Amino acid sequence: MNRNAGQCRVVQIEGAAAERNGMALAKGAITTLVALLALAAVSAAARADSADWRFGSSAVPHLIA
Repeated sequence: MNRNAGQCRVVQIEGAAAERNGMALAKGAITTLVALLALAAVSAAARADSADWRFGSSAVPHLIA
């Protein structure tokens, strides 16, 4: 009976470790998603600035000296 209690404790420890690993994986996925969204926003802004420059908008700073 005492041996079964030890096995139960090992399973609990392994379960806690798996839960921590899962939380770390979820945190990494969220961080990656936020980074991709930020990159998409910067890319969209760059495309918008490029389109404004092609059409002669004064909103874009003078890049050509």
